[in-house]
Amino acid sequence: MPKNKLQLAAAAALGVLISTSAVPAATIDLGFAIDESGSIDNNELLTMRKGFAAAMDLIPSVGAPNNPNTYRVSIVVFASGASTIVAPTVIDDTTRASVKSTILNHTRISGGTNIPSSIDLLTKLLCGDGTTIGTCGADTTLFNVATDGFGGDPTTSANPNAVTAGVDGISYEAIGSGANLTGLKGFAFPGTPVIVDLANGDTIPDPTKTGFVVKVAGFDDFEDAIKAKVGKIVTDTGGGGVVPVPASFPLLLAGFGAIAGMGAIRRRKARQTA
Repeated sequence: MPKNKLQLAAAAALGVLISTSAVPAATIDLGFAIDESGSIDNNELLTMRKGFAAAMDLIPSVGAPNNPNTYRVSIVVFASGASTIVAPTVIDDTTRASVKSTILNHTRISGGTNIPSSIDLLTKLLCGDGTTIGTCGADTTLFNVATDGFGGDPTTSANPNAVTAGVDGISYEAIGSGANLTGLKGFAFPGTPVIVDLANGDTIPDPTKTGFVVKVAGFDDFEDAIKAKVGKIVTDTGGGGVVPVPASFPLLLAGFGAIAGMGAIRRRKARQTA
């Protein structure tokens, strides 16, 4: 086979491999719950809101280059009860600005720390009533709860309902010394939940495989923590457009190289005997 034809064959095979190994399009639902209980003063709440707004910039727009996925966000606030501030919204360049504005400017609520109410409300928003198996509408559904305290026990009904509906993971940010790390770890799922201390060099696990609590020293550290978490979620769900290389790919390239080399040897011998 002429050299240029071998090159064309190799290029064609490479194109097939890339096209068939690309990350498939998926819908990812991200539910965020913001603690607005009375233990959080207005300055702390504003700092936390700014962190959430900054994290929205890390979620790629639908149709953006190298992003095969559609990301939807829903945001609730909670204290003694929970309230919706952002209904399920597909992130694009227009809706992102609206979501960020709502996070920064909504009217706060206040009261106790009713964590189960936030999980229940997110489940209803993204999965219906949470009593029917598999009612979540996305390929992956993840909940994120940020709190400085500890209140209620979601494992009595809220977590089981979320799991029944198809929620893939619930994780937490525990802000300040008042947050009960051990207790919140017991509320996270799936798998065997862990506590993540970014200041100590811990890495955030895949949220679809391991529940976790991110330890946040104070509100001033929250933005870095939530951005690290959202960035990891986007990476783990394929939002960066990474194309995995099949294990057989290096062998195939080596095979094409060997064929090309054999062809060159044969051509040299043919010229020598001519």
